[in-house]
Amino acid sequence: MDLLRSKGLAVAVITNPNKSFVMGDNPFIRIRSPLGSARLDNPEVELLFPISHDVIVTPGLLPKNERLFSITDTEHIRKLNEAIFRQSNFIVTRSHKLVKSLSGNRAK
Repeated sequence: MDLLRSKGLAVAVITNPNKSFVMGDNPFIRIRSPLGSARLDNPEVELLFPISHDVIVTPGLLPKNERLFSITDTEHIRKLNEAIFRQSNFIVTRSHKLVKSLSGNRAK
């Protein structure tokens, strides 16, 4: 908790109405560093919290700083959705097509 208190807050919003995040039963998604570390004190590790189909929150930045970002990179959105999918037992989303694409067309 002390580590989280020592960070600011970044809020990212998808601006493309045709794109969206999935939300999983694991409310926090951890993106590991390229070297495999998952420790939150590593600046290359991200902790993400999707709160709606178009908003994701992450601790970051300097303490007591907040910043709003727009996400327009569809490849970045895809990678986040894949991470959420991998780290969850079940997901919800507003798009059946997105569920099918993440699950390899196994969803009916």
